[in-house]
Amino acid sequence: SNNNNNGGNNAFDISKPTFDLFSFRLIRSDALLRYNNLNQSEPLRINLFILATITLLGYPLWCESVTGDVATTTSLIGSTVSGVGSAALFWRERTRRSNQLNRMEKELNAERLEVRIPVNTAISSARPMARLKDLRSKRRILAIRGSKEQLSGSVFNT
Repeated sequence: SNNNNNGGNNAFDISKPTFDLFSFRLIRSDALLRYNNLNQSEPLRINLFILATITLLGYPLWCESVTGDVATTTSLIGSTVSGVGSAALFWRERTRRSNQLNRMEKELNAERLEVRIPVNTAISSARPMARLKDLRSKRRILAIRGSKEQLSGSVFNT
C-alpha cells in the first residue's frame, strides 16, 4: 500500500483539488461534492446541451448515412441555428456552474481563517482565537471587510 502521504497515516484529504471538466480548472473536491449534492439536475442539463450541440452541428456529416437523403439547405440552416442555440445554453449553464463552484470554494477556503472572538471586557480582556469552521454552529459571520493590507494577514480582529 502507498502510505507516504500525510506522514504515513491513511488520512484522506477531501479538500484535495480535482479537475472539473466543465470549469476547465482544479476545484476543491469538497466544493465539487457539495455542488453535486445540491444541484443534481444541472450536470445532466449541461451534458444534454453539449450532446445536442454536437449532434445538431454535426448534422451535415451524419445526415446522409442515417436518413439516406442529402441534407437540404433548410435543414442545414435549421440544424446550425439550433446547434448554436444549444451551444449558447451549454455555455450559460457551464458558466453558472463555474460561478457557483467558485463561490463554494471561497466559502470553504474562508473556513480556515482565524478570528478573535469578542468578549465582554468587564469579565476578561483576553480575546480567544477560533477558526471560522469552529464557529459554524455557534455564531454566524456575516461579513469581513477591510483594506487589502488589513485582510492580508491570517488573523483578523473583530
